[in-house]
Amino acid sequence: MTFLDDLKKGIDDLFFLAGKDAVYTPKNGFPGNIRVIFRQGATSHDGALCMEGKIRVRKSDIPDPELPGNIEIDGIPWTITGIIEGDGETLWELSVKRDIKPTFKR
Repeated sequence: MTFLDDLKKGIDDLFFLAGKDAVYTPKNGFPGNIRVIFRQGATSHDGALCMEGKIRVRKSDIPDPELPGNIEIDGIPWTITGIIEGDGETLWELSVKRDIKPTFKR
């Protein structure tokens, strides 16, 4: 086994243990089940609560991320808003955003 093989095996183990199930839908394609490492944060913009986060995905699951892209994590839809970085061979780190706009009916 080469170092790269060992690295890919370790990444697969990490995604199995710490990953979340997700559904990625490319713009002109069909939904596919993948696993992601998900970190969520929250910020406020102009009175609307906006949820932002970062995901790490295997390049074997998403070889060429589309912007904006659609991904559902734990049943919640998110929009892929940016490519933060890739490591060349194995992973992408992507930014995601979910808008929460309150609606008030009287």
